[in-house]
Amino acid sequence: MTPIFQKILVPVDFSDASPAVLSEAVTLAKVAGATLTVVHVIPPVSGGADMAIGPDAMMVDWRTPVNVTELEERLRTGTERQLRMAVADYLGQGVDIHVRTLWGSPFVEVIHAVQEEGYDLVVVGTHGRSAIARMFVGSTSTKLVRKCPCPVWVVKPGAKTPLDAILAPIDFSEVSHESLRLAGELAARLNSSLHVLHVFAREHDYLLDLMPEDDFDLRPPRRHELMSQLQAFARNSGLKIEPVLHVKQGDVTPLILSTADEVNAGLIVMGTLGRAGVAGLLIGNTAEKVLHASSRSLLATKPPGYTSPVPARLAHAVT
Repeated sequence: MTPIFQKILVPVDFSDASPAVLSEAVTLAKVAGATLTVVHVIPPVSGGADMAIGPDAMMVDWRTPVNVTELEERLRTGTERQLRMAVADYLGQGVDIHVRTLWGSPFVEVIHAVQEEGYDLVVVGTHGRSAIARMFVGSTSTKLVRKCPCPVWVVKPGAKTPLDAILAPIDFSEVSHESLRLAGELAARLNSSLHVLHVFAREHDYLLDLMPEDDFDLRPPRRHELMSQLQAFARNSGLKIEPVLHVKQGDVTPLILSTADEVNAGLIVMGTLGRAGVAGLLIGNTAEKVLHASSRSLLATKPPGYTSPVPARLAHAVT
């Protein structure tokens, strides 16, 4: 059986959210047939810094001379020890697991690792839905959703497998083909039901603007047309299981959230770049809104050929 993913990268920060992220990633690696690399990113230590951040974090008095090399080595050793402890319970379960320490900005270093080593999925966590959480850790997951060249699976608190249902919102764009294909592969491997949703948004159809608000939901011909289009789109995506199709009218993000609740979806799979200026789901902006508003995990995909705006690391000059 062809693997869905071959190399999965899992950044962890040793917070309360990390065990759930790691557990989800290990389960996914088993069904996907992938190797797993678990990393922690440490901000670089400079001689002028008054605080080093890491699993063995310490306050460094600015009046005390600091051996930066020694401090970095201590941080690396402590980090790798904690990483080995974090994965210890999963060893011997048929998943090839590696641990690594990286230095720098977390989202930049994760993207560099993807660019340089060919990871085809990043599994990352978030601390929750509060504004403070989004500022602290959620900002890293949001930046990865926006800029990482490979799919990013954001594990929400309380997420667990197996997934009973997967929801794939689509807007008939190229990236929707990719997100639906991936959602179908996962549903088939995880024995989950697959629900495919298209939201017809009122503000994107000038004909609807000529109609009274009360008549908005009274357009059976248009609904039938969209359902037929959705059926054809699903067939052309090469799905291995029969999906449940949904066509709804109204505000996009609330309808994605309510549909996910309705079908008890444990995962929402959607693109982060989509169509603009046409009737349908503006998938890019919506993905981030769903990420921040939903309590359900999100798998965000990019279109084929997408290039990250984060430049690749420059190769070391040959001397």
